[in-house]
Parts: sequence; structure tokens; C-alpha cells
Amino acid sequence: MLKNLFVHASRYFTASIFSVILSLLLTKFYTTQFSVADFGVMSLYMMVMQTVALVSTLSISSSALRVYSDYRDVNRDKYISCMLLFIILISLTVLVSSIAISDVISSWISPNSRTLFIVVIVVGVILGVNEFFKGIITLEEQSSVLLHGVIVSKGVGALTSVSLQLVLNLGVLSRFSGEISAGLINFFYYTVGLKRNIGFKFQLYINAKMVKETLFLAIPNLITILMSLAYSFVDRIFIKYFYDNDAVGIYSFSLMVGQLATVFVGAVSQAVMARVYNCLREGRSIVEIERIDAFFQMFLVACLTVLIYLSDYIIIILADQKYNESQVLFPYVLMGVFLGSIYKLPSIVLNYNKKVWIYPWVSLLSFAINFALNFMLVPVFGVEGAAISTLISVFVYSAIICFLSRKYFSLLYVSTLFVVLFFSGLIIYFGIVPVVFL
Repeated sequence: MLKNLFVHASRYFTASIFSVILSLLLTKFYTTQFSVADFGVMSLYMMVMQTVALVSTLSISSSALRVYSDYRDVNRDKYISCMLLFIILISLTVLVSSIAISDVISSWISPNSRTLFIVVIVVGVILGVNEFFKGIITLEEQSSVLLHGVIVSKGVGALTSVSLQLVLNLGVLSRFSGEISAGLINFFYYTVGLKRNIGFKFQLYINAKMVKETLFLAIPNLITILMSLAYSFVDRIFIKYFYDNDAVGIYSFSLMVGQLATVFVGAVSQAVMARVYNCLREGRSIVEIERIDAFFQMFLVACLTVLIYLSDYIIIILADQKYNESQVLFPYVLMGVFLGSIYKLPSIVLNYNKKVWIYPWVSLLSFAINFALNFMLVPVFGVEGAAISTLISVFVYSAIICFLSRKYFSLLYVSTLFVVLFFSGLIIYFGIVPVVFL
């Protein structure tokens, strides 16, 4: 079991390392080519892209994995085909609706950027479809397909983006044009990989029962993720409202550094998820998974600590002096990455047991806290107030999810989680709150 898990984890890590290295190079390129304000515009459009990717699939990717495990031995092809047709229908609806309101949103983000807005919508739709296939491939433990797809698609996407910027100087549009080429290549790899490795054959098939089962689990998750995006948008919306796109760019740069760290968290989650589902379906213990997760958390703490101490060099490597103000945000952002990784395994287990309707309520509470703190702190403390608001809301979310999942884990694992959360709370209370409120 462990040997197989490490094989898949090594492939996911390889894909992650390649993505991180490429992202580092591209970040340096974008911060050099774009102004701080343009970098802020790019960040705002990245949020639009992520929202479209979720809404265009109604966030069924994670819930589909749970339902797919029920149909995996029987009617597998029918289920994949049914959900793919459903996703295409929703995606077309989102595409048409987004184009209809493009003038309003694009003019608020940046004047005369309607073409860029439409390109971003198309990218979001492609990413949404690919996320569904990516989940199926992960559950089938076809890590080699994912690895090859990531290397080729991201490589071609980066080359496309850089070439368009250097030759045509398209600005932010070049960034998302590269995403389109990467998304199309990924789609090709995923569909061909499923056909070759598990014998998937597409069928013109729609089953209301399959759709209903998936949506029942997806809607709570969709609400949760939209709220999560909302409270990640709130900080930048407040920053843009009270300041400008330059401030958004500074803040977004620090978040991008944090997102590079989350790539490793995602790699472990991918490797663990399929193994956890199989263990639970077969009635086996997940103690070994708990041990792996515990070692990973310790490794992550060490990595994030090093990143915090190397923040000066990170700015030199990834950007230039224009982004020096973002250095003060790194501790908050990276600690948020760590807190966000703590609830990954508990979330997987809760999803398997179909305890999904708790997420909207937890997310609503976290969103309310984040909104209120941003409202109070951003006008006074600027980007630092936004970072602190997000960190506190992530802490609340992680603590509640870990508490609600406690009965599914061993006493040792649960105790460890709460010890970590306790000390994280002490750091926030004694290290951050006095700085802000005193």
C-alpha cells in the first residue's frame, strides 16, 4: 500500500515541482514586463477565471468522485459521459451569460478590457471541464497521465504566453492566451489517457438520477467554494476600493508566493485522496494515512519557516524593488497556507461520508469574519490588514472542520491536530492581534 502510494505521490510531486519552477520563472517575467497595476489587473482576472471554472461545472468535480466510486465497477462510462454532457450544457450557459455582462465587470476591473474578459471566461470554462477529468484520473490512480499532461501543457502554455508578450506585447492578454493553449492540451491528454488506460468510451447518455446524486453533494461544496472565493475576493475588492490597482498588485504578489507553496499541499492531497477512498470503501484503517499526513505537516512547517526567513531573496528572485512592500505579508500568507493544509485530510474523510452540508455554514461564518475584519482593518492598515483578516478566517475554518471530523480519526491524530491549532491560535493572538489592535 505505502509503496504504491509513494509511487503516485512522487509523480504528483514531480508535476508540482515542474509547475513551481515554471511559475517562478513566469512570475519573474510578468513582474518585469508588467507594471504593478497590470499585475493587480491580472490578479483580479485570475479571480474571475477561478469563479467561472467553478460555476461552469457547479463544482461537481469533488462530489463526482464520491458518486463515481459507486458507479466505478458498473456503468462507469455512462456516468462519466452523463456528467460531461451536463458540464458542457452548464458551461455554455455560463459563457453566454458572462458575455452579456462583460462590459460592466471588465470596465470595473480595467477600462477597455472587454476582449480580455471574454478570453478569461473561455479559459475558466476549459479549466472547469479539465478539473472534472483530473478528479477521475486521480481516483483511478493514473498519475503518469497527469504528470505528462502537466509537463506538456504548462510548457506549451508558458511558451505561448511569453512569445505573445515579447513579439506582440499583448500585456495581460498574453498571460491568459497561454492558459487557453495549456487547457486544450490538458483536455487532450486527459481524454486520451482515460481511453487508453481504463478503456473509457464516450456515450450520448443522460441520466437524471446520476445528475441528481452528484448535485446533492455538489451544491453544498459549490456554496462553500464560492464563499471561499468571495472572502478571498473581499480583500482585493476592499484594497481596490480604498486604494488602487498598485496595492492590489503588491498584495497579489504575496498571495502568489503562498500559492506556490500550496502546490505541494495539493500534490499530497491528490496522492492521499484515492488511497483514503479505497481504504474507507474496503473498511480498512487509515492510520497509515494519518502518519503520512503528520510527517507531511512537519515537513511543510519547516519549508514555510525557511521561506519566511528567505523573504528578501524571494523578492529578488521573483520580482524587483517595486514589490518590496509585499515582504511584510509573507508570514501571514504562509501561515495561512499551513492552516489551510491541516484540514485537507479531514475534508476528504467528511466528503466520503457525505457530510457535505456542514461546509456552507462553516464557510458562511468564515466569510462573515473575513468581511468584517477587512472592513475594519483594510482602511487603516492597508494590505497588511487584508492579510491578517484572511489568516484569522482560515484559522476559524480549519479549527471547525477538524473538530467536526474528529470521530473518524484516531485519538492520537486528533490530539495532534488540536495541539497544532492551539499553538497556531497563540501565535495569532499574541503575535498578530497586539500589532493590529494595540
